[in-house]
Amino acid sequence: MEYFFNDKSMPFFKFGDMMFLKKIPTSEWVPFICDKFKETGKVITTEQATKICQTTDNLSSYVQHLAWVIWYKSGKVVTNEDIDSAVNDLLEQNRIFFQREVEQLSEFQMNFLRAVASGITTGHSSKEVIKKYRLESSANVNAIKKALLKKDIIDIEGQTVTINDSLFKLWINRQQFFD
Repeated sequence: MEYFFNDKSMPFFKFGDMMFLKKIPTSEWVPFICDKFKETGKVITTEQATKICQTTDNLSSYVQHLAWVIWYKSGKVVTNEDIDSAVNDLLEQNRIFFQREVEQLSEFQMNFLRAVASGITTGHSSKEVIKKYRLESSANVNAIKKALLKKDIIDIEGQTVTINDSLFKLWINRQQFFD
């Protein structure tokens, strides 16, 4: 997204001030979620509300959407099965978008995303990671990072690479087309 505001060739170059909002922490989300369920006569545990936050990496839109789907699917008391079912529903709702995203990526980019999704957030240029995830070379890893950053699929902070969409990351981990 920054690309639209930081690239001289884009129409919104230097259009206003960039403002980066921090994620709402789990410690603030959990009581909010529990209270909202309670207000409607439903019970969700602290652990279950925490799972919502962990699954969505505290991305506000996903936290709210997942909580709503769970609220909708559950009876008076939320079960872990309700949460699992709601996560599956969200993944299914977004499947077409995720498929379109991966269709535009090279095999190397997909292999890199597979590495990041599996928890490898640093050291992508190591011989072990390059071999295991078939990334070709450290120069190729740098080119992959640059391309995925430009496509707004990953974030890089220092040496740490993350996939910026927690549901996309979960979807990647559940796919069978990698091995």
